[in-house]
Amino acid sequence: MKLRDFGAIILLGSIWGASYLFIKLGVAVMPPATFVLGRVVIAGLVSLAIMNAHPAAQHAGRLGHLRRHGPPQRRDSL
Repeated sequence: MKLRDFGAIILLGSIWGASYLFIKLGVAVMPPATFVLGRVVIAGLVSLAIMNAHPAAQHAGRLGHLRRHGPPQRRDSL
Protein backbone atom coordinates (compact mmCIF):
# COMPACT_ATOMS: atom_id res chain seq x y z
CA MET A 1 0.00 0.00 0.00
CA LYS A 2 1.36 3.37 -0.98
CA LEU A 3 1.57 6.28 1.42
CA ARG A 4 -1.02 8.16 -0.66
CA ASP A 5 -3.50 5.26 -0.34
CA PHE A 6 -2.93 5.10 3.40
CA GLY A 7 -3.53 8.85 3.68
CA ALA A 8 -6.76 8.55 1.68
CA ILE A 9 -8.03 5.82 4.01
CA ILE A 10 -7.18 7.90 7.08
CA LEU A 11 -8.93 10.94 5.57
CA LEU A 12 -12.03 8.90 4.70
CA GLY A 13 -12.15 7.41 8.19
CA SER A 14 -11.80 10.85 9.77
CA ILE A 15 -14.61 12.33 7.69
CA TRP A 16 -16.84 9.32 8.30
CA GLY A 17 -16.14 9.28 12.04
CA ALA A 18 -16.59 13.04 12.39
CA SER A 19 -20.16 12.77 11.12
CA TYR A 20 -21.10 10.72 14.20
CA LEU A 21 -19.53 13.35 16.45
CA PHE A 22 -21.46 16.12 14.68
CA ILE A 23 -24.71 14.14 15.01
CA LYS A 24 -24.16 13.71 18.74
CA LEU A 25 -23.42 17.41 19.21
CA GLY A 26 -26.23 18.57 16.90
CA VAL A 27 -28.96 16.49 18.51
CA ALA A 28 -27.99 17.92 21.90
CA VAL A 29 -28.71 21.44 20.60
CA MET A 30 -31.84 20.91 18.46
CA PRO A 31 -34.59 18.30 17.97
CA PRO A 32 -33.56 15.27 15.89
CA ALA A 33 -36.10 15.92 13.11
CA THR A 34 -34.84 19.47 12.62
CA PHE A 35 -31.25 18.28 12.59
CA VAL A 36 -31.99 15.60 9.98
CA LEU A 37 -33.88 18.10 7.81
CA GLY A 38 -30.92 20.46 7.94
CA ARG A 39 -28.49 17.71 6.96
CA VAL A 40 -30.67 16.65 4.02
CA VAL A 41 -31.07 20.22 2.77
CA ILE A 42 -27.32 20.86 2.99
CA ALA A 43 -26.54 17.57 1.22
CA GLY A 44 -29.04 18.39 -1.53
CA LEU A 45 -27.58 21.86 -2.11
CA VAL A 46 -24.04 20.47 -2.24
CA SER A 47 -25.17 17.76 -4.69
CA LEU A 48 -26.86 20.32 -6.95
CA ALA A 49 -23.76 22.51 -6.90
CA ILE A 50 -21.54 19.57 -7.88
CA MET A 51 -23.94 18.51 -10.64
CA ASN A 52 -24.09 22.01 -12.08
CA ALA A 53 -20.29 22.36 -11.95
CA HIS A 54 -19.78 19.07 -13.82
CA PRO A 55 -18.75 19.60 -17.47
CA ALA A 56 -21.47 17.28 -18.80
CA ALA A 57 -24.13 19.49 -17.21
CA GLN A 58 -22.89 22.53 -19.13
CA HIS A 59 -24.22 21.34 -22.50
CA ALA A 60 -27.33 19.70 -21.02
CA GLY A 61 -28.51 22.87 -19.30
CA ARG A 62 -29.33 23.49 -15.67
CA LEU A 63 -29.93 20.20 -13.83
CA GLY A 64 -29.33 18.32 -17.07
CA HIS A 65 -28.35 15.14 -15.25
CA LEU A 66 -31.76 14.92 -13.64
CA ARG A 67 -33.56 15.36 -16.94
CA ARG A 68 -31.36 12.88 -18.75
CA HIS A 69 -31.38 10.18 -16.05
CA GLY A 70 -34.81 10.83 -14.57
CA PRO A 71 -37.80 8.52 -14.78
CA PRO A 72 -38.63 7.21 -18.26
CA GLN A 73 -41.05 9.30 -20.26
CA ARG A 74 -44.22 7.75 -21.63
CA ARG A 75 -44.36 7.63 -25.40
CA ASP A 76 -47.67 7.18 -27.13
CA SER A 77 -47.63 4.49 -29.77
CA LEU A 78 -49.25 5.00 -33.16
